[in-house]
Amino acid sequence: MQLSDKTPVRLHPYRLSPPKMQYLKEHIKTLIRGVIEPNLSNYSSPMFLVPETGGGVYHAVIVFRMVNKRMSILSMPLPDFRSAFN
Repeated sequence: MQLSDKTPVRLHPYRLSPPKMQYLKEHIKTLIRGVIEPNLSNYSSPMFLVPETGGGVYHAVIVFRMVNKRMSILSMPLPDFRSAFN
């Protein structure tokens, strides 16, 4: 995949209620300990929280719509699946 436009995508974060913002800050702190790392990229996409069924726990979702609009997919033919098993 390649970006068709080299201008960085910079979107403002979505507003969250104070309890959700606190949850998100704590969640990010736990992720920084081993899953993600800080970055100084020119790109930024908004994030929001989706409640899990049962309540109390949220899933963090990042909106990449604007980045995806600028992606051009380089298509290649798929190999014959039989050749993968021989």
